[in-house]
Amino acid sequence: MSQDKRSLEARLMEIKYASRYVLLAELLEKCKEPVTKSELFYELKTSYSQYRRLLRFALQKGLLEKQDSTYYVTSKGLQYIKKLNELLSILEG
Repeated sequence: MSQDKRSLEARLMEIKYASRYVLLAELLEKCKEPVTKSELFYELKTSYSQYRRLLRFALQKGLLEKQDSTYYVTSKGLQYIKKLNELLSILEG
């Protein structure tokens, strides 16, 4: 599989120490399908306090929306994921 075709999650697994922005992209990626707060926390590999900060930040910036008890990524969040993928491609090149 070419590097361009690999999923964001596979690319992130190669980064030993993920920055806040990479973790944010991972959170958004997990929300492409509606997910509950609990499910989302268990999917991410981070502390609960960092998870809460990321979730709050994503909601405030309009990258994520909450409807009833589920979270889902917005078009702005999808754009963020796309731009991060482009940046990772440059760094891998």
